[in-house]
Amino acid sequence: VIGRPEVIRAIKAASAATGVKVFDVEAFVLRPGIDAASFRPALETGAELGATHISSIGTELIGNDSFLSEAQRTDLFGALCDEAKEFGLRVGLEFMRYRDVPDITAALALIHAAGRSNAGLIFDTLHFHRTGGTPELVAANPGMPIAYI
Repeated sequence: VIGRPEVIRAIKAASAATGVKVFDVEAFVLRPGIDAASFRPALETGAELGATHISSIGTELIGNDSFLSEAQRTDLFGALCDEAKEFGLRVGLEFMRYRDVPDITAALALIHAAGRSNAGLIFDTLHFHRTGGTPELVAANPGMPIAYI
């Protein structure tokens, strides 16, 4: 879609004709060798299509031999949030057992460490269940910054 104005026009027309809106743009992977500025074309296109959110995920554990340090991941996530904010986009961070942001605890720690007002958790009940999440864990985190469920 990026850089293809005819496709963007077609999506906008279909959205207007059906009332179906673009909600989020997926997925911005927090991985080594990426610069948050490289995400700008996707962020700009998503915003142009009417998206209000993006999803961010960690690096997949299988098939990769290098990963960001905690500080690098925090810096990259914060920079992604800053870039997204310029386009009015909220950043949801999704945890997955098979990525280097593996569970809700790690995701919340990253969101809090980045300290960006447009960052929140993507609460996917499947991933929450897969990681052994419990109602007690949710109750232990009142005021959880949730981007969407």
